[in-house]
Amino acid sequence: MQRHSVIYEKAMILARNCVLGGADPVTEASLRELVESIDIDDFELPSFAQELMGAEERREDGVHFTCEENILNVLNPLFLDDLARKFALACTDANKLRDFHHSLASLKFLDPACGCGNFLLIAYRELRCLENRVIEERLKIDASYKKRCEILVGLDQCYGIEIMAASCELARVALMLMEQITARETRRIAEKFACHWQESAQKSAKIVKANALVLAWQELLDDGERFDYIFGNPPFIGARLMTKGQKQDLKRVLCGQKNTGNLDYVGAWFYLAAKYMQLNNRCQSAFVATNSICQGEQVANLWEPILSLGIDIKFAQRDFKWFNDGGEQAAVHCVIVGFGAKSVARDKFMIAGRTRKSATHINPYLVEGPNIVVRSRQNAICKVAAMNFGSMPNDGGHLIINEYEYEEFVLKEPQSLKYIRPLMGSSQLIHHKKRWCLWLVGVKQSTLRDNPLILERVERVREHRLRSVRKNTQKLAQTPTLFGEIRHPSSDYLVLPAISSENRQYIPMDFVDKNTISTNTTLQIAGASIYDFGILTSVVHMAWMRAICGRLEISYNYSIQIVYNNFVWPQADIHEKLTITALAQTVLDTRLQFPDMSLAKLYSPRTMPESLREAHRHLDRAVLELYGLKSDAKEHEIVEKLMNLYAKHCDN
Repeated sequence: MQRHSVIYEKAMILARNCVLGGADPVTEASLRELVESIDIDDFELPSFAQELMGAEERREDGVHFTCEENILNVLNPLFLDDLARKFALACTDANKLRDFHHSLASLKFLDPACGCGNFLLIAYRELRCLENRVIEERLKIDASYKKRCEILVGLDQCYGIEIMAASCELARVALMLMEQITARETRRIAEKFACHWQESAQKSAKIVKANALVLAWQELLDDGERFDYIFGNPPFIGARLMTKGQKQDLKRVLCGQKNTGNLDYVGAWFYLAAKYMQLNNRCQSAFVATNSICQGEQVANLWEPILSLGIDIKFAQRDFKWFNDGGEQAAVHCVIVGFGAKSVARDKFMIAGRTRKSATHINPYLVEGPNIVVRSRQNAICKVAAMNFGSMPNDGGHLIINEYEYEEFVLKEPQSLKYIRPLMGSSQLIHHKKRWCLWLVGVKQSTLRDNPLILERVERVREHRLRSVRKNTQKLAQTPTLFGEIRHPSSDYLVLPAISSENRQYIPMDFVDKNTISTNTTLQIAGASIYDFGILTSVVHMAWMRAICGRLEISYNYSIQIVYNNFVWPQADIHEKLTITALAQTVLDTRLQFPDMSLAKLYSPRTMPESLREAHRHLDRAVLELYGLKSDAKEHEIVEKLMNLYAKHCDN
């Protein structure tokens, strides 16, 4: 259906009249007129709010419009699939069908961040479509039902909380439209069986304009009532991007919990849903969220408090790219997490595309395994070489010499060449870009006077640091010849980028000689062996990294304390180490066959040479064997193995 069809335009007119106070109110007659041209199989909710909200406003509020496919990926495993199974079991028994029909009418749904109502709209549509099937089956097998055929499912089963008044009204209009459309289908079924049709009383959804992190959700219901299902797509706002008010909301919701300042805004909805289900254990929830809530530090900060409430994860879908119906593609990778009271048993499963894999237990990293939390640790869990950040210049760029400045600098002051070192940041490592720095460790003041170009740059560093508002940086003005933080190894070392693209199967890493200075955008392991390189560049370590590292937007944000220090290395004898070393050397030798290709091109899925890909395959198989895994082990199987090994190490 075209987004700007006649139907869309009419619906927009109705919505705007309601939102902006137009002359023509939304009436049942105006809705019926619109419905005449709508086919229930083609109807989609256009992103009304997209038309009324500016891009900046949507970005500030973390608003993203969920496409129907993603909505059904939440609702189907949460309750729709279960209802379909129950319907199939009740189909041949009039009494069971009657009871099932009434049970549909008793369900109550809440979307506590409902926006313009997409989730509620699809939930109501699917419930009414199922009810229409129930009505048709009841008419087939129960002659007495023809005298009292009626719709039991109503809009009053739908509840929503939304902070924007415009979106509240748009949600109401959309739901009223869907009510009319599905009722038309019910009338068609009734006419087919020539039965007496009983019009149901007009009902309305309860969409409340409020801050869902302030309003008590139970207040929407009458005494004795409860929500059966809570679902939605709460705002996507990172921990560092929240407004002051949003930070206060999050802190108030997770009152007494640690490190709330490192949580994404969406965490507040997860925690409130968990608190609600602790008191109403028959209720179940599922949300779409950024995958960051199941990675890095956020796992401990969010999921430990949730799990302590007696909640566990019932189903999950990991890392899918976000698509929406609003004309813009959000630059995020998402997860779907279904969770509920641990005391309520239900089948657990992981979702990958259209397939489901049964799970005994799903942990907060969304892999099958024990309920562990990988905590930040200062030292490696195994006896391996330490990983550190590179050196931080904190110099305003004045100790750094780029490719265009280098030749002129050396021509004007050739004696300075012995103080110039190659400088490697993540960009230089990955893209083979050239850059240098002034490395003045141990240089005397008299030497600076003999090198005016160096002296001029040193003075600029001093001025830059003195202008800083940070006291620690101001103190560094006393040593303007030096990098702000020096962590340079005395031997050759292995280096990898702290931030790298999520599109690569392997994080690019390489050995660097001791005369090259690495910046704090890289991570370094002094004295690393080729065996160490082989393990770290393997599919096993990459799977661990992807499972628990944090993200910067959607790129990998490798953490020393979380990823490296908690990685369980394999137990290998001398012969196994020699095998891994030889295979890792083959990877390095194969890369040398392509001197004109940067690591970015060598490891791009589109341009990676087949010979390099094959060298990595051989290495991967050998490393997998060290862990007791099959050569074709899937990534979730690798992570499950590592999680179990990690749990054993923590117990020892």
